[in-house]
Amino acid sequence: MGTVEIEESVGAQIPRWGPSASGPGAFAIWQRHAAGEIEWRAAENSIIVFFAPIRRYETRTGSNARREYTAAAGMIEVIPAGADTWARWNEYKDAAHVVLSTAKLDEIARLTFDRDGAELFNRGRPLSDPSIYQIARLLREELQHGEASISDLYLDSLASLLSVHMLFFFS
Repeated sequence: MGTVEIEESVGAQIPRWGPSASGPGAFAIWQRHAAGEIEWRAAENSIIVFFAPIRRYETRTGSNARREYTAAAGMIEVIPAGADTWARWNEYKDAAHVVLSTAKLDEIARLTFDRDGAELFNRGRPLSDPSIYQIARLLREELQHGEASISDLYLDSLASLLSVHMLFFFS
């Protein structure tokens, strides 16, 4: 499985299963992949948004127990920085994977909420949020046109919007 190196400010490696874009403190990839399994340590905060259902999705993040469930379209998986993560799925995966650097989240927390430091949590269950789903759809639409189509400004704007929303509701 190949990986794509993302900016030093983000500092992680994600499997390259589709077109991707990176900018200051953020990385996004539209992952399209057949049934499979993955295990990695999330160097930075990750948000995975599913566009198509997966009848049997298994996952384990950090110290949470292994879970098995149906991953519905619109489901969101939050993987905090530093978490050991494992997942297996039994059918085609269509998802957006967005990585947000700790530095970007810290900056957004300081500028938007006047607080030092920011941390995302995996609550041990899948989430659903229409705003996050819409942000992920915008990223996917741009990436469908190819990696060169998404500008740094557009990616940074969507990553900042996603960061504000994540920090407000999920930190």
